Amino acid sequence: MWCSACSADGPSVERFCREVAQLLETDLVNFEASSADDPAVRSGLARTADQFDDVVEASPEAVRPSAEVLAGLTRALSDAVNDTDPRDPFERAAAILAAQQQFEDDLPQALERYNAYVAQNCAPRPG
Repeated sequence: MWCSACSADGPSVERFCREVAQLLETDLVNFEASSADDPAVRSGLARTADQFDDVVEASPEAVRPSAEVLAGLTRALSDAVNDTDPRDPFERAAAILAAQQQFEDDLPQALERYNAYVAQNCAPRPG
């Protein structure tokens, strides 16, 4: 249940969950874009990175470090796509790989903690 009277200014579980829900909606819109439509791919990744920044801002301390890793990866992937020529798939692939490698040590644990926090705090409750 969402808390409509809660402050939207600082980090809170309620605000975090709202931002996560918005992130999921952003991702759904991005899935509709064709991978051959480079402007749509670039725009979608930028929107997702921006929304992940909002998730970080809303994150309570318990999940903030994990959200920061995921937001950092998303921003790095967006930058890799935006900084490369879509007509050079090898250049783009190398840039994406380099972006991912920056986060490979922290990503598995951050993803596990983030998903567990979302499941525990943002999933609809029965009844």
